[in-house]
Amino acid sequence: HQTVILSHGAFVDRRAVLKHVKYLNAKGYHTFLYHGISDSSAHRGTSLGIREHRDVIRAIDYIHQRFHNRTEVALFGTSNGGTSSICGGAIDPRVKAIIAENPFSDRKRQVIEAVESAVRKGDWGGERLEDVYGGRFMKYLTELVPDSFFLLIAEMVELRLNGIFNRVPQPVDFMRRIDEAGKKVLLLHSMKDVMVAPHHSMDISAACKNCQLKLFKKGAHSRIVESEKENYRRTVLSFLDEHFPLKC
Repeated sequence: HQTVILSHGAFVDRRAVLKHVKYLNAKGYHTFLYHGISDSSAHRGTSLGIREHRDVIRAIDYIHQRFHNRTEVALFGTSNGGTSSICGGAIDPRVKAIIAENPFSDRKRQVIEAVESAVRKGDWGGERLEDVYGGRFMKYLTELVPDSFFLLIAEMVELRLNGIFNRVPQPVDFMRRIDEAGKKVLLLHSMKDVMVAPHHSMDISAACKNCQLKLFKKGAHSRIVESEKENYRRTVLSFLDEHFPLKC
């Protein structure tokens, strides 16, 4: 068997990646979906890949136990699931290839950008500050918030999630392991993504010799396939054909 493990992002569940099952199955791949620790029903928030990458490894364990080690595994994740697939795939030698849609390269930088966008622009997630808070005056006040405020928030979040000794490296720091293992990675990102900026995938690609980066002109966060269906599917299947080919 050849199985593609699909990992969803934060605050959603495995239904968010059902859109990829049909074309992967039609190609001949088995697919496995699971509810991760940060899924929407758990109400436990997200650890930005620190705990979630262990979910990926546990999913690999299950697949190998289920098929008595007679299977090969590729990982395919979106958003936090993409980041977790990169981290888990770098650690686990059983992973043959990795696909990550709109992953983030650095937890602290992602927190800074997300909080800053929500406070100063009010459009993170598609909401306008004027609509949410009721006026331009509040928008003017938020522009007075210093940059050090966002850095402090990011440091506090990282300390809360990762501990004082930074037990889990930043996602981009896993790329050395991926290169050393000779694993191939496909990075997918929309230039229209307002939740995770495209530079995150660019930073990961720059740190990895074995990464292939595909940028799309259209597509919301984790929903590129809905805007560029044929281009997206062709890119994914072409990568799998080359680096995770089906065995008759």
